[in-house]
Amino acid sequence: PAQFTVWVAVLALSFVFGTDSGQCASSNSGDEGVCLSTNDFTPKEDACWTTKPIRTITPEELSVEAFYQNYTTEPLIIKGLATKWEATKWTFSSLREKCKETFIMTLGYTRDHWGSLGSEEWLDMDGFTRYMEGGYNHQRDWQERRYGFDYNLLDRCPSLSRDFKIPKYFSHCVLQKGEREDAASELNNIRYFWPTMMAGPPSTRSEVHYDDDGLPFWMALLSGRKVFRVLTPKNNPSLIHHPSHPNENEENEQDQERRGWPGLSGDMISSIIPRAFHHASESYGFEIFRPEGYIEEYPELCDLVTHEGILEAGDVIYIPNSSPHGAVNLEATIAITANYASPLDEVQMQYYKLLCEDMPDRGLCLKLSERPSYSSFREMDYFEYAGYTLERWCHDRLQAYTNAYEQEQLDDDLRGKANALSSFCRDQGVDIDDVMPSS
Repeated sequence: PAQFTVWVAVLALSFVFGTDSGQCASSNSGDEGVCLSTNDFTPKEDACWTTKPIRTITPEELSVEAFYQNYTTEPLIIKGLATKWEATKWTFSSLREKCKETFIMTLGYTRDHWGSLGSEEWLDMDGFTRYMEGGYNHQRDWQERRYGFDYNLLDRCPSLSRDFKIPKYFSHCVLQKGEREDAASELNNIRYFWPTMMAGPPSTRSEVHYDDDGLPFWMALLSGRKVFRVLTPKNNPSLIHHPSHPNENEENEQDQERRGWPGLSGDMISSIIPRAFHHASESYGFEIFRPEGYIEEYPELCDLVTHEGILEAGDVIYIPNSSPHGAVNLEATIAITANYASPLDEVQMQYYKLLCEDMPDRGLCLKLSERPSYSSFREMDYFEYAGYTLERWCHDRLQAYTNAYEQEQLDDDLRGKANALSSFCRDQGVDIDDVMPSS
């Protein structure tokens, strides 16, 4: 019976994801059709925990009011929300042409790092896009493949910012509109430059982790297919209080340290807002896509409830705050993604109110009393979303590059960004002659 179960699971996975024989449809990302092998991750049928499908809904069925009243505590896939964006036409060839002077950070599978992603290596866009067009095919072991991660669109290839929209559900963010007064002058800060671009070959992944500050995020998949597994506090109380220490009323320091799940460091960690604000984001001490190797050490894994769903090109996924998650690229993918802090999320706003008691002059503190109406949520272009005009962004950012040039700090990377931005601003009709670096 056990052998029969394994055989059925392998057959089912081969049917859904394809096999190494290359029976995948190619995508507009330039993927040659190489699929996952059946041993890349454990099928949900073979995992000991309870698996729930991620709920799917169409944009026509989902108003902003309904989203915030009914759908913010569990992951949600909004089918086809991004299908009309120009960004869905991006290919690795077009990215190479538009973004040729810039560099992208790539990461490889490294178990003892955040999201099991480490061994950072920066590649120029020409080399990376050619790699994504099939250069990874010789790497039959998925652990050798490189994942393009957190490519700062606005800073590195701003012309792409006109090709996508900020979905209406996420169009108010206190981190964007409240903290950007000096953002243009912070040349190496990507925190408030969301969304960023992700791109990776089949089988590349991020293992179970939570994001900075436990913040929620959305991702629009522009090409390819990607599978998500998500753990929500609503369905997994052990994420807050580890089953070995269930007494929720104990408040001494030792008990506080034991709360949560073991992380890679061996310490108990928690993704739960506001606790997650007090230490860096981290990964958990097990793998959500290969859990069987950890059950002996963490038998409580079998008590988890995992949401799983497949994201297809044109879909947008929402992951709630405080929810550990992981994702695997089933095909070569291109996506954009962003964390955000919604003024309608009471948990997030309560934390920021406490923060602002100590730092009342922070820009976001002036925004906390604002509660936008549902009708004010609408699809926006990037600059409206960020609270900048295009003209102001061009002038402030290029002035920062000029200052770096005058201080002899304009390296090849910054020079490539400055050239990309100046070309974009001129193409948009912005007069920048008074702020351009002299060479």
